[in-house]
Amino acid sequence: FLLLCRRHRLSEPKVNVRIGKHLVDFFWRERGLVVETDSYLYHRGRVAFQDDRARDLDLRARGFDVLRISEKQLEEDPERVADVVGRALRVGADAAESR
Repeated sequence: FLLLCRRHRLSEPKVNVRIGKHLVDFFWRERGLVVETDSYLYHRGRVAFQDDRARDLDLRARGFDVLRISEKQLEEDPERVADVVGRALRVGADAAESR
């Protein structure tokens, strides 16, 4: 994911940041954006599914936007991933400027 950010000239996120009780994969504090990258190996099954949704809800309640991107999406559709993350970063920048 970091390589994708570099290739597409997206600002680099902080990696493995604690927000409350959660350790998030990628974080842009100034944009209020969290990106979680999920592989099926570690995020399969009912418990992982429910845990991921609880985590997203908690992060959103704290005012953060959350994008969840699969390993397959990173591998097979990196252009689309970069576009979506770039848009989210621009929206976050617009929100930060209006505060």
